[in-house]
Amino acid sequence: MLPTATELIRIAEHAEADALADLVGRTPAQAQAALGLTAEAFADGILVSMPHDPTDQWSRVVGVTRWTGTADDLVALARERFTRSGVRRASLHIAPAFEPDGWRETCERLGLSAGPTLVKLGAELEELAVSAAPTGPMMVRAVRPKEALSWSATMFEAFGDPADPHLAAMGAGSVDADGWVALGAWDGMELVGVGAVSVRGPAAELFGGATLPRARRRGVQGVLIRARIEAARRAGCRWVFAEAALGSVDRPGQSLRNLRRAGLRDLGLRTGWTLTV
Repeated sequence: MLPTATELIRIAEHAEADALADLVGRTPAQAQAALGLTAEAFADGILVSMPHDPTDQWSRVVGVTRWTGTADDLVALARERFTRSGVRRASLHIAPAFEPDGWRETCERLGLSAGPTLVKLGAELEELAVSAAPTGPMMVRAVRPKEALSWSATMFEAFGDPADPHLAAMGAGSVDADGWVALGAWDGMELVGVGAVSVRGPAAELFGGATLPRARRRGVQGVLIRARIEAARRAGCRWVFAEAALGSVDRPGQSLRNLRRAGLRDLGLRTGWTLTV
């Protein structure tokens, strides 16, 4: 039996949270210590703390779909946990279907600021046409263990983040790891595009898709998205999910357009609320 729209979003939220929790758990101890990186359960979701985050964006709550308290309670508990970890700025990501009553009004009253709107996308894999192996000037393949750090560093560079060896060590944990497939696109000898997929039971979560500026507008991400969808299919997953910035209704972001072209459909919007501790 097919899940309801709400249950499908719940599966998608948990797929995202599970991927993040696993990535944190695979981060080497030295990098965890340098970043102050921890992850802990938060209701049925996860709270990630990174007080020494050079990008100021990894500390967050995500995946909460069964909150039984009030909106004030949720913000207060998140504030307490982040304060304890030394985090000064974090974001709370609650899908609209699971927001406690008065969520937006509570966030505004407590001084949280609304961040960019994300689109949650997904599809049942049997709905998506099977993609042939990529051909053309770009070579797309699985990342080898010895390439893990350079692959991760390329991901952060493509996202415009500062170079940081500890962040690179964190991202490298998805390479050649159980439950992950990490792929790269090479233009000759140069790695120019990256992307990973987390496979957890029936659900797959696309993660970290990015292309270096000099290689954009050449279809790299479209190829990497389709290759990751096929990796999820081979892993026996039923569903594949992803998130992308909305941009605007009239001009959606490039990542969103690429995911829609690959056959993923919009499941809903989600706004992250920034909490200053």
